Amino acid sequence: MSTENRASDGNESRYRFAFDLCNLRSALLVSLLLFVLVVWVFLPSLQGSFLVHDEYSYITGNPHINTGLTSDNIDWAFGSIENDNWHPLTWISHMIDVQFYGLNPWGHHLTSILIHAFNTVLVFLVFRGMTGAGWRSLMVAGLFGLHPLNVESVAYISERKNVLSTLFWLLAMWTYTRFARETTVTGGKVKIFYGLTLLFFAMGLMSKAMLVTLPFVFLLLDYWPLKRWEQKDKWSLILEKIPFVLLTAFVSAISYFAQQKGNAMQEMASLPFSDHLGNSLISYLRYLGKFFWPENLCTFYPHPGHLSMAIVLPAAGLLAGISLFAYMKRSQTRMALT
Repeated sequence: MSTENRASDGNESRYRFAFDLCNLRSALLVSLLLFVLVVWVFLPSLQGSFLVHDEYSYITGNPHINTGLTSDNIDWAFGSIENDNWHPLTWISHMIDVQFYGLNPWGHHLTSILIHAFNTVLVFLVFRGMTGAGWRSLMVAGLFGLHPLNVESVAYISERKNVLSTLFWLLAMWTYTRFARETTVTGGKVKIFYGLTLLFFAMGLMSKAMLVTLPFVFLLLDYWPLKRWEQKDKWSLILEKIPFVLLTAFVSAISYFAQQKGNAMQEMASLPFSDHLGNSLISYLRYLGKFFWPENLCTFYPHPGHLSMAIVLPAAGLLAGISLFAYMKRSQTRMALT
């Protein structure tokens, strides 16, 4: 190889390094801008006060919370099923707020804003890391961070469990992505990232039981964008999710007991299964509708009661049509099924 060719290859190598470094800097800059933008948009909620509805039982009128972070209060958090939920880390987050801000609501609002802003950055980084699509990941993160459907979770202090569980959800997705990549590397840090994923999943469950579906999300991620279905035996992919499913079963049992003891199951028992199934189908479409046209938003949507089949059947047909369309498009883009 001539001296000129070697010099050319060296310049090309340095260019590739500079280009990669530029991408990293761009991602960090975009992350910072996203964080600042989300904080700025939600800053008006600092002027909000505690609401009587839930925040009395969650914070101001709860002696285990309004006395701050103590060992007795932490013990109570792990054994409590007050407010029909088992979410010890959510209770502890409120205790920490009281420890720092007392019962000044602006501080409690600030914590929720900062967590949500950090979650928005994580959405960008996690999806960028999984897909390599920077601009599309930025669009998804922007929608997540600024969409009106997420305002309640941030501005309503009692919904801390939403932003906190989402934090651990996204951290678990990040470590799971790293785990999946480490399995393809000889001597990879498989156990470390698998353990971190399990830890973040458990912490998410202790923030809100909503994370019970995450093991099945991992299977979807294996299909796309991680494409592990092509690289590994499908049974091995299922077997590695068993510890997550066991945690899901454990927390589901606790949540069911908590809901039953708090008489939260009475409404479920008073209506036939067909009405609950019909409401689920309608709710999917209502959620899609509010995504594109977010109006008449509320903190509580009561069950509408008996629903006419003239409403339920078209909803079922539309959802089935969307699902069939996604299945038919799977050969063109795996993203359609996830």
